[in-house]
Amino acid sequence: MSSLNSTGMRTAAIARRAGYSVQQVRNLERDGVLPPAARTPSGYRSYGRPGKPSG
Repeated sequence: MSSLNSTGMRTAAIARRAGYSVQQVRNLERDGVLPPAARTPSGYRSYGRPGKPSG
């Protein structure tokens, strides 16, 4: 399954690129360090593509 969808990237892809674990990325979102991610219809977090606004 691709880590990139029509609205952005999933948590695992962001974590790999940043050198964090998936849980660390979720914690950063929970703590307000990262803005809340959009959600796909199936509930996955979807972060904006690099260089493109996600909204």
